[in-house]
Amino acid sequence: MQQQPEPQTAPKPLPKGLQAAREARAARAAAGLPTVRTTPLEKLAAHPTSLRASINAKCYQCEGEDADPKVRHRIGSCLVTSCGLWAVRPYQHMSMGSDDGDQEDQGEADEE
Repeated sequence: MQQQPEPQTAPKPLPKGLQAAREARAARAAAGLPTVRTTPLEKLAAHPTSLRASINAKCYQCEGEDADPKVRHRIGSCLVTSCGLWAVRPYQHMSMGSDDGDQEDQGEADEE
């Protein structure tokens, strides 16, 4: 029995808000304006009743804020499983299947 190829589906359109935000960012970049990045603490100050902003800010504080540029990866790979926010911490996708590149570094060191 020969299988029929699955019909290709068109990608889902982006939600209006996301599409508008991407277009606004592209317009700012085209105009040469710098990208403004805000910390989770600044986002919480702007939206003090947001549960997601509160969780992000707490995880950001717990992991040392901007002590180094890999704060997002540190939050995603947090090992404090006894924390009440551990299951809902941001950036979990960044830690899946990665190990900070330590294995690659060790492999290179072994070759020398």
